[in-house]
Amino acid sequence: MEKSIKIGGHRGYCLTPEEDNTLCAMQRALDAGMDYVEIDLQYTKDDVIVITHDDVIQHEGKDYLVVDLTYQEITAMHKDIPTLDMVVEQFKDTELGFLLELKPCTDKLGKRMEPYLFSLMKSLEGISRDRVCVFSIDYTALWLLNAMDADGKILKGIIATEHMGDPVAFMRHHRVDLYLAYLHKMDEELVTKLKSAGYQVSGSVVNTLEDKQRALQLGVDMFETDCYTVVK
Repeated sequence: MEKSIKIGGHRGYCLTPEEDNTLCAMQRALDAGMDYVEIDLQYTKDDVIVITHDDVIQHEGKDYLVVDLTYQEITAMHKDIPTLDMVVEQFKDTELGFLLELKPCTDKLGKRMEPYLFSLMKSLEGISRDRVCVFSIDYTALWLLNAMDADGKILKGIIATEHMGDPVAFMRHHRVDLYLAYLHKMDEELVTKLKSAGYQVSGSVVNTLEDKQRALQLGVDMFETDCYTVVK
């Protein structure tokens, strides 16, 4: 793979579902030589940012909302769910990058969005700007993050919808740096427009040689994979 294209581990780089978004999976991505990891953020009842894909924790046949649980309660159910601070501490002295997905805001979380984003910004203070990007499909959350990050210390990305209109105007309107979409929702004209305007483009998820060839043809800047040995 050309060095100009960055390759990231999807939800870390897990070999089993149990390793999804764990420190073990992130370490494996680093050891394999990946450029970054894509991981998912959730917010607990006691104001801790944790790394887990879903907003629900399943335990003994029951579903519990992350936002209703303390971190201690979560680790009692699933001991391998790390906090964002733990991730930063383990990898701050490496060159591993972070693509952090801010999951869509729920009604319960909406009232606490500002302290959530404040905690996020504080956790990332020890990571250089070129190593981290916070992205979301929640446009309201991105607007609030932009308002709180007036100096632009954090790169921001947006998951594009199918009905966004002009892509460059869309990016300018939302004041973001990275455009994210599935490969099958992109074409070369779109990627060229965005890159010519100074934006970065991420296409996902790339797990086959056919996907890899498509990513190269489109000219994306980066992509995530679950199968690094196949697409590297």
